[in-house]
Amino acid sequence: CIYELDPVTRTSTGTKICPATAAAPIGLAYDPVSDTFLAGSWDDGVINRFDRSGTVLDSVNVNLSIAGLAYNPSTHHLFVLVNDAAPADVYVLDTADNFHLLRSFAIQDLGDYEQGGLEIDCAGNLWAVDQVSGEVLEVASGETGACDYMDAPWLDVSPSSGAIMANATKSLTLSATTIGQLPGLHQAQLAVVDVDPLAPISVPICFTVAFHDVPEGSFGDVQIHAIAGAGVTFGCGSGIFCPADNMTRGVMARWMINAMHGPNYSPPPCAGIFVDVPCETTSNSDYIEALYNEGVTAGCNADPLMYCPDSPVLRSQMAVFLLKARLGSGYKPPACTGIFDDVACPGGFAVDWIEDLYNQGVTAGCTATSFCPDSMTRRDQMAVFVKKNWNMPTCQ
Repeated sequence: CIYELDPVTRTSTGTKICPATAAAPIGLAYDPVSDTFLAGSWDDGVINRFDRSGTVLDSVNVNLSIAGLAYNPSTHHLFVLVNDAAPADVYVLDTADNFHLLRSFAIQDLGDYEQGGLEIDCAGNLWAVDQVSGEVLEVASGETGACDYMDAPWLDVSPSSGAIMANATKSLTLSATTIGQLPGLHQAQLAVVDVDPLAPISVPICFTVAFHDVPEGSFGDVQIHAIAGAGVTFGCGSGIFCPADNMTRGVMARWMINAMHGPNYSPPPCAGIFVDVPCETTSNSDYIEALYNEGVTAGCNADPLMYCPDSPVLRSQMAVFLLKARLGSGYKPPACTGIFDDVACPGGFAVDWIEDLYNQGVTAGCTATSFCPDSMTRRDQMAVFVKKNWNMPTCQ
């Protein structure tokens, strides 16, 4: 069971949660947005998500010897501390993408089988327990925003507190302000706490600030505002999105890196890898090189190495970029079967990637039987692909 402790008296409050998991939880993390818990054990390598009643909501076998868990609700990244002799101590999983492995790293001075607990603080630093020495190590995670969920400046609740008698009802008025809000979908969870003997209540709040050139109901309306709310893009300037413009390879790089790592991620400074991407004068140069270093793109020319940042993204190229960005540079799609009549199977450029993108529900093609691989990808179309590829949330 998971026991609740009073941090002042350091004693049990008597409240406990006993999820029906196959192995006793060893690592534990809390998701304050959904008010659920994530727990796992080195006995079976399974991560279980459960609510306050102990009901297991989902499980995934990550095949790791779990000794500690820490969760960043801003990025949906779960840090897994492992207790074994592996070269890495911490594995970073994306809970928004079926716990896909993003990266791993070692912790200096933490030896094999010494790992025994993990937490993350508001600055994004990890606190790892060495169960042999009894030390707690502070480690940079490379992320920030772990406590951003606590503040929604656009949401005001009145009254903010009060009492209610048993069997009575009381109405509360919620107000939201959009002054200074960037276009996109804005979400929050209103937590109603200290309602003993009831469990805390969570009320979802969601609204959209629209781009001036993306009217409600227009093509890509929902998806455009979903990726903007997720911080993938802030439009093309002055509150507009430029939905009909072609997607360039340079802008695409920034979208991909933001979708992969979250909007708070800053790629390493540009080093001058591509001859046609001068670091000082090319927009998104840091993101272009990051996309190359992540193995998502090889550029547009090998000798000399070029990226073609101002060229449009073809739909065939887009299929490769999306799947590699989400599933990793080593991902290999299944062999094609001949779904589209305008993409030769085998032999068509990126045909395996195109059909895999279709089978994963990210695209339906440009007609019922065609994909239009050589057509340029518009920004509104790219927004739809990105939203579906990473399953980004929308207002329900």
